[in-house]
Amino acid sequence: IWRSPELPRMLTQLRRGGKQVFILTNSLFDYTDLVMRYLLGSDWLSYFDLVICGARKPGFLLDPYLPIFQVRPDGSLLNIEMGGAQHAREELQRSC
Repeated sequence: IWRSPELPRMLTQLRRGGKQVFILTNSLFDYTDLVMRYLLGSDWLSYFDLVICGARKPGFLLDPYLPIFQVRPDGSLLNIEMGGAQHAREELQRSC
C-alpha cells in the first residue's frame, strides 16, 4: 500500500465540491481502520460521508436482508434492523 500525500487534500476537495465520498469494501472494519489510519491518520473517518465494511459484495447489492452492524467508536457493534442493507444501498445511491 502506497501512501500519497495528496490523498487527504483530494478527499477534502471532493467534499467541498459537494460530492459524497464513501468507502464500500469487503474488508472488515479492523483491517480497513488499520489501512486508513496508515493512509489518512487517526481521523480518517472525517474524510468520508459513509463507510461500509464487510459488505459481502456482490450480495450487498442484491440481498436487502443482509445484516448490517454499525461500528461504534469504542469498537463495539450495533446491529441495524432488518432491511439495513437496503438503507445502506439507498445511502450509496444518494451519494452517486
